[in-house]
Amino acid sequence: MSDISERRRALIERFRASASVRLGKVTLALVEMQSGAGTHPPSERSQAILRELHTIKGEAKMLDFAPLSETVHAVEERLLATLASSPGAEATEGSEAGVTAVLDAVAVATRWLRGELGEGPVAAEALTHARESLRAPPGITQRPTAGRDVDGAPARRPDGVEADPKERSGPVALGARWVSVNAQQVDGLCELISEFETGFRSLDFKLRGGTWSGGGQAAARERRDLAFDFERCLAQLDDITAWAWGLRLAPLEPLLAELVAHARTLATAQDKRLRVRVDGGRVQIERSILDALSEPLLHLVRNAVDHGIEAPNERGEKGDATLVIHAEASGPNVLLTIEDDGRGIDLDKVRAAAVARGLTNPEGAAALLPRDVLALLFVHGFSTRSEVTDVSGRGVGLDVVRARVEAVGGAVSLTSDFGRGTRFELTVPTTISKERNVVIEAADGLYAIPSRHVSGLLRLRDETIEHAPSGDAVMLNGDRIALHSLLETLGLPSEEDEPVAMVLEVGPPALAFAVPKLVGEFSLLRRPIDAIVARASLIAASSTFEDGRLVLILSLPALVRQRRGRTRSRPVEAAPSTRKTVLVIDDSVIVRDLLTQVLGHAGLQVRVAADGRSGLAAIVNDRPDVVVLDVDMPAMDGFAVLAELGSAPGRPPVIMLTTRASAEDQRKAAALGASAYVVKGQFDEATLLDAVFRLTTARRLSA
Repeated sequence: MSDISERRRALIERFRASASVRLGKVTLALVEMQSGAGTHPPSERSQAILRELHTIKGEAKMLDFAPLSETVHAVEERLLATLASSPGAEATEGSEAGVTAVLDAVAVATRWLRGELGEGPVAAEALTHARESLRAPPGITQRPTAGRDVDGAPARRPDGVEADPKERSGPVALGARWVSVNAQQVDGLCELISEFETGFRSLDFKLRGGTWSGGGQAAARERRDLAFDFERCLAQLDDITAWAWGLRLAPLEPLLAELVAHARTLATAQDKRLRVRVDGGRVQIERSILDALSEPLLHLVRNAVDHGIEAPNERGEKGDATLVIHAEASGPNVLLTIEDDGRGIDLDKVRAAAVARGLTNPEGAAALLPRDVLALLFVHGFSTRSEVTDVSGRGVGLDVVRARVEAVGGAVSLTSDFGRGTRFELTVPTTISKERNVVIEAADGLYAIPSRHVSGLLRLRDETIEHAPSGDAVMLNGDRIALHSLLETLGLPSEEDEPVAMVLEVGPPALAFAVPKLVGEFSLLRRPIDAIVARASLIAASSTFEDGRLVLILSLPALVRQRRGRTRSRPVEAAPSTRKTVLVIDDSVIVRDLLTQVLGHAGLQVRVAADGRSGLAAIVNDRPDVVVLDVDMPAMDGFAVLAELGSAPGRPPVIMLTTRASAEDQRKAAALGASAYVVKGQFDEATLLDAVFRLTTARRLSA
């Protein structure tokens, strides 16, 4: 009996996942119908919608989900009536109301499938209300019942969170993660595996049970045949790997449908007349990237509807508002656009806010270019608004949007025309888990840059370099391109020569980075990084070579952003006696490299030690001004280092930097003499630098 129940539970989960995808397709098709956009003929699009609805209705009925089946049937009837009243391509007022009613009901059904409407009477009431709305006379829209929102669901705040979180459990929890895969892809993968198995077994037979010649030409021929079979197996394995990774691609369609539904719900709740135009549902992207983009895109849609689009009485002759959601494939990338025709961004207001926050003075604010003014909106917590609604705030949270997009190797840009609207463009890779990278060796470390950003390589000895007080530049195809030192940008020792330059394209204009040594181009498997590194600006991920060497994958948007307006130059080093020295003791090479970069950019001299014992020796020999110390290290941990230092006169102040966040560990560190305690998961460059400079200043004053 339990086996049957388990099978039914899996079947229901599969139905809920697949039906949600089908309703997403229906939503996008209905939006195309409403806006008159799209590439499919109206009759073909209508038939596709009805097919999806018919399938859902039948499956729901077979699984005894009668309320859902009846609701979908009501959707079919209202849609057929709407199509009959407007047989041509031109929509009428009645057909507009009909499509709107159908979209509202589809949104309720989708939320029911996801378990967002509660369970029992609560969910049933929402579906009943949706059916009643569909059966209302054409042109009449029923208002939500008391305690319900515009979708007939439990009353929610404008940000989409139910008033009573206890009602979120739903009739069946969505446990397993189901994905739709083209059967031909599975068949193709199976055929490749079969070919590989045959070749591999043949190779295994020759190695284990074959008859070998003693020597001479026959033995040489056998070795050549064996090498050929081995190379063939490797090629087949590469094909299998590529095909299997291809299965990770997923359509954008469900996410676009969710954005449409979210925008319509918010607009209705705020009595704003909104048309949504969407295009790009056929674009595919790696599922992990899709998951990471969901929240940032929802945030941008909330911003557009809540703050970008004006209330009807403020729009004047502009009429109904329009929100455009567009996606298109562009080489190895996908370009996503969220554009509204609302009020736009007042640059003068942003400048004034920057002055009020102390980010610049009035003269500096006035000199900022428009793109630099808009870039301020991505600063953490920056906003031009004195009030923030429950839904969103233009500028509030854009730092998170950028961080999430750049974490998957993408970039985000913002343009706005005051009084006319705002446009966000997100450029993200189609796939990220495994992609081609150009690997560079610098200061005994390996760094990688995704190949999709590299537009050219230059031998600097063959190029004409322009020297100017502001820095260097190189001419390429008649264009002057700023030239930077990668070593300097990463905060690494710059004694090495940098004979090669990489031209990088991460939004206009292009930039060139001089590098010490190109190792080559490789397919790298991207791995997540330490929490402290994840918050850093220049390192996006890590990978490893076959020989085990670590490769740090750079964040190109952050790298370029750091160098914008700063060209390659020969900085004048401060006298060694005036520069404070920081000793970093940590067993993680990534953390050591990161802190070297962060502290070096702040004008500090940095020394490193890979464990507690060598760290103690460095404290005695180098006499640093401040020590940054990890806790969890082999052989001798950070607490043991603190205990060994004791309260000796002249001991440097110690900042603990660790993953341990408990109050007990913090008390122990304080008892052993630590001057500050920073948790890696909450790492912030400004906090660390503030602690370093505060402690070095206090030590100088007390000396």
